Amino acid sequence: MSIITDVLALLETVRKKAEEINDSKISAELAALQGAIMKLQQENFEVIMENQELKKQIQLLHSIEVHENNIERSNGAIAKYRKDNKQFMICTNCWDSNKKIIQVEKSDSNNYRCPNCDNYSYFGDKQIHIDYNNSNSNGSEWPF
Repeated sequence: MSIITDVLALLETVRKKAEEINDSKISAELAALQGAIMKLQQENFEVIMENQELKKQIQLLHSIEVHENNIERSNGAIAKYRKDNKQFMICTNCWDSNKKIIQVEKSDSNNYRCPNCDNYSYFGDKQIHIDYNNSNSNGSEWPF
């Protein structure tokens, strides 16, 4: 039982005593006080709910920060994720846009594809050079 509930119960007892002795002025003032305390109780409940929501947001931000510290980025849209002596490649597109850690599939060499967003990229420092004048390219494949 909260202190506000205890105070409300006590006020109800005092209000009934005031009615018994037929003092309408005290009875009305006690009823107004009871209403104010009930409003205070509602505001207190709202503050508690807001506090819980803010705690969840802080926990989420902390979790994101922890994950971010485990990510090793490169020039491509693929990153190395390290945690608990394990490492795997993740899609930075999914992480940056939705904060989802999606493990990518290796297609060849240092090239990877995300099964979630279908992002196709590489991990490392190589630079991509696309020869748009190459007649052998159909434009639908990556040139590496």
